[in-house]
Amino acid sequence: MAPEVVFAARRKTQAGLGDLASNMLVPAMGIRDLIHVVCLLTATGLLIGSFILFIQHRRNPIEVPMSKPFTMIFVAIALILLTFIPIGF
Repeated sequence: MAPEVVFAARRKTQAGLGDLASNMLVPAMGIRDLIHVVCLLTATGLLIGSFILFIQHRRNPIEVPMSKPFTMIFVAIALILLTFIPIGF
């Protein structure tokens, strides 16, 4: 074989710095998607829980203070908004 063909074959099989960086970003994208799903599921649970606490507050205001459902709603909104923050991957 000619030396040019051998060196060309070696260049194609060698991984460069860009390939290494691309391979490192793949697991990070999976983690990013997992964080988004967890935030949305937690926010959904908090919203449902806050409505349940609001109904309990309407039945007995002394047992459940009004601050609990409002706090849960604000945390749920913050978690939903957290999913819209762009991550640089």
